[in-house]
Amino acid sequence: MIYKKDANFPYPILSNHAQSYVNSIFELDVDVMENNDTYRFTIKHDIGSEFIKRLIALNKAELILIIQSKDSKFYRLKEQEIEVSKSRVSLDQKTSLQLHIQALTDISFHDNQDLSQFYDQFKEDIKVNKFNLLAYSNVVTFDAPYQKPFDLFEKKLDEHMKKDIKIEVGQATINIYYRKPEYQFHTLPKSQYLNHPYIYIGLTKALQQFIMNNGEDGEVELKTVEPVSELENKLLDLMQSKMIDELTVDNIDDVIYEITDNIIEKYVRSVEEMVANGD
Repeated sequence: MIYKKDANFPYPILSNHAQSYVNSIFELDVDVMENNDTYRFTIKHDIGSEFIKRLIALNKAELILIIQSKDSKFYRLKEQEIEVSKSRVSLDQKTSLQLHIQALTDISFHDNQDLSQFYDQFKEDIKVNKFNLLAYSNVVTFDAPYQKPFDLFEKKLDEHMKKDIKIEVGQATINIYYRKPEYQFHTLPKSQYLNHPYIYIGLTKALQQFIMNNGEDGEVELKTVEPVSELENKLLDLMQSKMIDELTVDNIDDVIYEITDNIIEKYVRSVEEMVANGD
């Protein structure tokens, strides 16, 4: 379970609000990245007790990451990063994460020098049984940080154009110009999916320009990029949030697949449904 309020224990516990330790700090920070199949959690934590740190180093205690959404999932944390299949966990704005430290053996507190003075006279009698909780961190609430590819686009109507559709890469957005309102399929069901081919073309153009501005020989190492425009900065954030490290002329289609959540498949399904329904 996740502790969102102060909890009472019959022994000293390390948390950010408890008074059991002189330095009552157990801070958790989480960065989340994703691709179509996996979430990658990068865990950073600050533990204010050398006693607790030593227990972890000696394998007498372990870190456990709890991800709570519709139910709770528990993951032993051996490394700074942990990857979780999307089939096992679903993140939304109600998702909470917390880090626990659990005893792996019976723990005596007789040499715990980090406790507050209140425990000086009887800490030799304090023992925490195996698998009991030693510490819990603050709660991190997932706030859906992933930028959606459709936020990169701006749709405009220009009835004076000679061409029916024009797609331009701007400084802040990818602009889709329509000569007639009906070209956006507003009168049809699932019109947003019917516009997906335009989205695909726009992303292709923007990524090609990204390579031209930042790459050599048709390749870009994303970790070295210094974006030259607001749009490039958005594209970089989006690609890195999807765990993409490299953009090349040859993998543009793969990158679009990762950052757009199967837009072509959704387009095809919407067309098939309209045909089946006689729309």
